[in-house]
Amino acid sequence: MKDRTAETNGSRTFEERVFARFDAIDARMDRMESRFEQRFTSVEQHLTAVDDRLERLEARQYDTKPIWERVLAELGTMKEQIASLDRKFEVLSK
Repeated sequence: MKDRTAETNGSRTFEERVFARFDAIDARMDRMESRFEQRFTSVEQHLTAVDDRLERLEARQYDTKPIWERVLAELGTMKEQIASLDRKFEVLSK
C-alpha cells in the first residue's frame, strides 16, 4: 500500500494549513462585519430621517392646535346662537 500523506500535504505543514484556514475565516468575518456595518449605518440614517420628519409633524401639530381650539370654541358659540334663534322663531311662530 502506498502512503499518500505526503502527496496531499503538499509543501505546507499542518500548522501552515491551519493558520491559512484561520486567515480565510478572519477575512470572511471581516467582510461580513463590513456588510453589517454598512447596513446598520443605512438603517440608522433612515431612522434619523424618519425621526426628523416625525418631529416636524409634531411641531406643526402644536402650531395648529391653538387654531383648532379657537375654531371649536367658535363652533360652540355658533351652536348656542342657533339654538337661541330657534327658540325665538318658535316663539314668533306661536
